[in-house]
Amino acid sequence: MLSVCREKLLSESEKVRSKVTGLVQGHMRAFEVGRKFTLVTIPFRPVQHLLTVEDQMSCLENIRKHLVAGGKLILDLFNPSLPHLADER
Repeated sequence: MLSVCREKLLSESEKVRSKVTGLVQGHMRAFEVGRKFTLVTIPFRPVQHLLTVEDQMSCLENIRKHLVAGGKLILDLFNPSLPHLADER
């Protein structure tokens, strides 16, 4: 996926490319990028692939270490309505 991202970045303007400070491959439970951010985003529900509370907490604690004071985390979760999903109309 990082190679696809790198390839797509090449088609972007210099203004966009200059905002990408680096692409890092690692596990969300334990990564270190050597800097802090004002915003961390986790789109497309990858947190839901962390099946144990221990893994989920490790991920959130690691993200907290990479946020500046007052930084924000935005993540995407699927919270289905079970009655709606089970509707057999």
